[in-house]
Amino acid sequence: MNGGSPQRGNIQRYLAEPRRQAGSMLLELTIALSVLTVGVLGFLLAFQKNFTAARDLASRDLVSAAFSNAVEQLANADFSTLYSTYQYTNIAPATGTGSPGSNVTTAGSLVDFYGYPARVLVSFDVNETALPAEYGPVGDLDGDGALTSTDCSTTYEILPTHLSLTYQTSNGVLTKHMYIVLGSRS
Repeated sequence: MNGGSPQRGNIQRYLAEPRRQAGSMLLELTIALSVLTVGVLGFLLAFQKNFTAARDLASRDLVSAAFSNAVEQLANADFSTLYSTYQYTNIAPATGTGSPGSNVTTAGSLVDFYGYPARVLVSFDVNETALPAEYGPVGDLDGDGALTSTDCSTTYEILPTHLSLTYQTSNGVLTKHMYIVLGSRS
């Protein structure tokens, strides 16, 4: 015989077979857990991104509401004193709580870089010779027929108005701008 009985080899193979199956089962279990972990982490990442996108979309709505509130406040003010009253001032967004159909709406909270409530900065461009292109083809601010006045702060008939709002988003600080031209209602 060559070192052992044939029956003994069969017994050793029979006893080793469950250990091999246990080893391959452990490997399969490790792979399954790895795939499951990657799937759960992917789901959580997608959920977090969706939540962030929804929060940023809500911020855009709040920015729009803040600009609307500022425009309404300027439109309802005395046109002849707009420059002296509002030049380089901040207008706070309307806030409050209310139910549908009420006159009070919830504006939420936008914060600036320092964590303070974000406000709309108002500035007027009264130099006819250097109006920003964002206003479009606006020219004669004081109605004198010439585009030479560099300071129409007391003689304006139309008033180019730049509104800006700086606020914190999930991706950092963002500044939005709005350019409008105000005119007298009479």
